Amino acid sequence: MRKNNSGMTIVEIVVVVAILAILAGTGLYGIGQLGGFRAREGADTIYNSLMEARIATLGKAKSTGNIAWELYEKDGSFYVRTVYDADGTPYYRDEQKIVDGKVTVSTGQKNGAAVSVAEMASGETYRVYFNRSTGAACAADGATLALNPYIVVKYGAKDYGVEIVAKTGKIISDTVKK
Repeated sequence: MRKNNSGMTIVEIVVVVAILAILAGTGLYGIGQLGGFRAREGADTIYNSLMEARIATLGKAKSTGNIAWELYEKDGSFYVRTVYDADGTPYYRDEQKIVDGKVTVSTGQKNGAAVSVAEMASGETYRVYFNRSTGAACAADGATLALNPYIVVKYGAKDYGVEIVAKTGKIISDTVKK
């Protein structure tokens, strides 16, 4: 006697549904990571340009005047650059677009775990100076800052921060492994 077993058992259906659920979850996680890539890339660009400006300040500032680092918005995109002779007749070097694509950038201060930032307005410029002898972050007149400058790059639900420790000038990024 022969039986016709042309259908699927409940166990086979459960296994197929479980495999599909795992694949869908993995795919959605990957799509979410793609959006966060732009924010991470922007934070990395800020981190690297801050390091270059700090090194330039420590190495060349006596012959070029005060050096500052600038973050600014132009034509709907954000850029960073190093400003030489920031107090005299400035000239600009190393201009870089932070990232292609729509990101938001917020600037402010950080004190321990307390963060106070506001989104940059159109046409706004954010400037950071470094002390020539110590590399510490300072005001334009050389005065030590009370709080640490903090910059946040956000794309979708992902955001990454870059902090400048005011007393030492150390630059800390959420994207760089400590």
